[in-house]
Amino acid sequence: MRRGVGAWSLVALVAGGLAVFIAAPILAVMVASFETPRRLERGERVAATTTMLEHVPEAERERRLRGWWQRARPNERIETRRAALDLAGESVAARADDRYEVQARAVDAAFERLTPVRRAEIEARLPLVNAALHKRVLIADGLEHAVPAAELAAFRLGQSTTMGVATYARLAVDGRLRAAMLNALLLAATSASLVTALAFALAYAIQRARVPGAQAIRAVALLPLVSPPVLVAFALLLLFGRQGLVTFGLLDQTLGLVDANSFNIYGFGGIVAAQVIGLLPPAYVVIDNALARQDGALEEAAVSGGASFADVLRHVTVPMAAPALARAFIIAFVLSMTDFGNPEVVGQGYPVLAGEIYGMIIGTREFPQAAAACLSLLGPGLALYLQAERIIDRRR
Repeated sequence: MRRGVGAWSLVALVAGGLAVFIAAPILAVMVASFETPRRLERGERVAATTTMLEHVPEAERERRLRGWWQRARPNERIETRRAALDLAGESVAARADDRYEVQARAVDAAFERLTPVRRAEIEARLPLVNAALHKRVLIADGLEHAVPAAELAAFRLGQSTTMGVATYARLAVDGRLRAAMLNALLLAATSASLVTALAFALAYAIQRARVPGAQAIRAVALLPLVSPPVLVAFALLLLFGRQGLVTFGLLDQTLGLVDANSFNIYGFGGIVAAQVIGLLPPAYVVIDNALARQDGALEEAAVSGGASFADVLRHVTVPMAAPALARAFIIAFVLSMTDFGNPEVVGQGYPVLAGEIYGMIIGTREFPQAAAACLSLLGPGLALYLQAERIIDRRR
């Protein structure tokens, strides 16, 4: 009885950990991805500004509003006065896209038609309307500790959020995001294919061919595991960049064979090279463990039966290692899809989706769009994993 209670406690602990550290973050990102930004109307921006200014002491609030209005530029004054008239339900005989002089005369005429009491009411709101239209960033800068970050970001942009699929639609229609997704898929497929092939060749040489210095080769192959991923890209720049020791120092300046400005590591090939070196260790570990567990008697029997080396490799070794090869490919594919360090360092403007997500989070703070991009980034790897597991189970 006690053993059963302990087993169920362990199951509950594991399930709780999975829920807290995996399911909950993914669910939070999924919910955020359906938040669609909507531009606030003028009245909504004024109301939001009023709410934000409640966190500022009254004397300071009045001083700032009055100072901003006194220092407002002429075009800001016209826009603010027109907005105040519109909010009060008073018409202005000019379009918002008319010339400055036309709008100025129309706004002055609209104020002249008002009664003194009505004019005073509207003019009293001008500092607040001006702040709502032009000073939201200045208001938000002092409220980081009083207002949640997401709410503050929406106030800065003059936006609110509704639920919808606009963020996912943008992934399909936005040219840069679509190109970044296709680039990431191409880069991941290329890098994963090369990594899997090289990892299998290295593991086979160590496990079957018994090459001299196998332990030293294994240590060198696993060395990138203990180094930051971007270190490989930086090392490639030092060797093969425009000022690299090899491309510039040797091939350009010493031998005169190439022009280092055009013949260098930057671009798609450089990213692939950096990712192959960085992703080789985890793929090698998976394949090496699989080859180490294989029963060598099957290969020996095939050789005894007259099979050539190529036949043994194609019909015995590779089929038995197929699950490991598939998992190594998936690991390299997913790590490549989520890598933005190497593309940023050696890509030279080659956009990938992970880099775009980083820019949306840190730069433009488009959190819903970044959440949708994150889920789309997980999609190909998850689909590949499920398909590979289905094929492996059927082969078993």
